[in-house]
Amino acid sequence: MDEQLAERLTVPALVHRWAEDRPEHAFVVTDHDELTYGDLERRSAALAEYFAGLGVGKGTRVGVLMPNGTDWPVVAFGASRAGAVIVPLSTFLRPPELAAQLRTAGVEHLVLQGEFLGRDYVADLMAISPELVAGTRLAVEVLPRLRTITVWEHHAPVVAVLG
Repeated sequence: MDEQLAERLTVPALVHRWAEDRPEHAFVVTDHDELTYGDLERRSAALAEYFAGLGVGKGTRVGVLMPNGTDWPVVAFGASRAGAVIVPLSTFLRPPELAAQLRTAGVEHLVLQGEFLGRDYVADLMAISPELVAGTRLAVEVLPRLRTITVWEHHAPVVAVLG
């Protein structure tokens, strides 16, 4: 397969093509929001730069702890555009299960929605280890590969807790 054909077959290339051809065409529609191909292209490109600034690159594992909706694909595509491997995490995980999955998957950067359906994911991280949200650069023994935690609110990263 030649390089040009391979480029056309990548997901980012397909999204880019749709964003150019039909920028206002819906990619994801929920009861409360809509994400167009143009929005996905712009927002994921900006997020890829954010991830690159955190040191995310080819093969970096980025965990996504967010509900389905219009923000999830922006985070996933942004991380993917930066070269990351996406690790989707269930919003139903309890702290011990979350810790086990983060550890097993070797997640280096975690993006999470602060809360969802009454669950406070920052509190869940504190239950795993209070050091996770203390803003320290020290490695946390329970999750030694985790380097940053980004809390996501209102369509944007609001704070990188570790890193």
